[in-house]
Amino acid sequence: MARPTSTVNQQTFNMAHTQHQIAIIGGGAAGSYCAIHAAARGLDVAVIDQNPDIGAKIRVSGGGRCNVTNLYISPEAYLSQNPRFCHSALARHTQWDFLDWFTRAGLTHHEKTLGQLFCDQKSRGVINALRSQMDDNSVTFYGDAALDRLTQNNGDSFTIHTTQGNIHAEKIVIACGGPSFAKLGGSDLALRLAKQFNIPNIPFRPALVPLTLPDAPAVLSGVSAPVITRTDNAPEFRENLLFTHRGLSGPAILQISSYWQKGSDISVDFLPGQGNILSAAKVANPQATIAQVLKQHLPNALVQYLAQHFPAQPLQQFKNADLAAIDAKLHNWQYTPNGSEGMKKAEVCTGGIDTRAVDPRSFAVKAVPNLHVIGEALDVTGWLGGYNFQWAWSSAWCCAQAL
Repeated sequence: MARPTSTVNQQTFNMAHTQHQIAIIGGGAAGSYCAIHAAARGLDVAVIDQNPDIGAKIRVSGGGRCNVTNLYISPEAYLSQNPRFCHSALARHTQWDFLDWFTRAGLTHHEKTLGQLFCDQKSRGVINALRSQMDDNSVTFYGDAALDRLTQNNGDSFTIHTTQGNIHAEKIVIACGGPSFAKLGGSDLALRLAKQFNIPNIPFRPALVPLTLPDAPAVLSGVSAPVITRTDNAPEFRENLLFTHRGLSGPAILQISSYWQKGSDISVDFLPGQGNILSAAKVANPQATIAQVLKQHLPNALVQYLAQHFPAQPLQQFKNADLAAIDAKLHNWQYTPNGSEGMKKAEVCTGGIDTRAVDPRSFAVKAVPNLHVIGEALDVTGWLGGYNFQWAWSSAWCCAQAL
């Protein structure tokens, strides 16, 4: 018999009832938030997780700083093979709705760049707030209970077979995320469950992940600069790029990695918003070299790396057309990554359960009665900067209203 654990006191009860109205598989952001709001409606809710406590991925989010949402949430910041699916949930439970809950829970936040909102109490504060409200609403938490299999019984109820024993529920919510952060329990469980119930799904792929280069410039490892990144079928991202010993990282690369396809190029603008600085410098300071001009805008190591690709002569010795071409190259430097750092370094994943098989208001699987899916288990992936947390909050809240 699986033993529920108090989310606050971690006390084990020998006489556990294992029959519930709702069982949520996964105690991350989406699962715990859904449990709170479903239980607040008077439902008997259980959360099942292979970890001993909720929020394993929350704990490491942003290095523990926890970027809980963003001021500028919009559907355009999400990737999916069914891009309209996220519209309803994001409109019904917005970042402002989440922040109302957040404030009522006694938490405070501050804004960093690009609308990113971080919890002043860091990740531990968010986890404690979720845990406390789960207890307040009598949510049962089964920790250290890895799922073996899920079976549907007569009458459409379910039995969850775990390593601790069996748990029974009238309805199931799949909230077990994706395979990033495998050390914290991330896995492809959502897709294995989808295949068991013949639900269409899309393979998981690393997203928000550093990219590798076949000839990464070792001299630039650790060098960072503000840039604009572009790739096929993607918006451009203006953030910092970080060179690593294996390739490219930093927010600008993590963002573009979600869109990048193997074999495609990444375009880097090393002088965002600067215009044709070399052509202008030839008029103002014709004796200057390319390196001398670039040092006014970029780190020295990056200047030396870029300048070695061009003649080391005064600007006045270049034809105007040649300088214009060099300016253009600096605004459109091409890299062809040979891969990514993979799931071990990915913040999230693209792919998941196909949203075309799921109702966008209730998050119910259309072909399987009483089965719901929320959060990263679905084929919805947000940008870096709090967007994926907001998808967890929005999808969880909407699902909770329909249970």
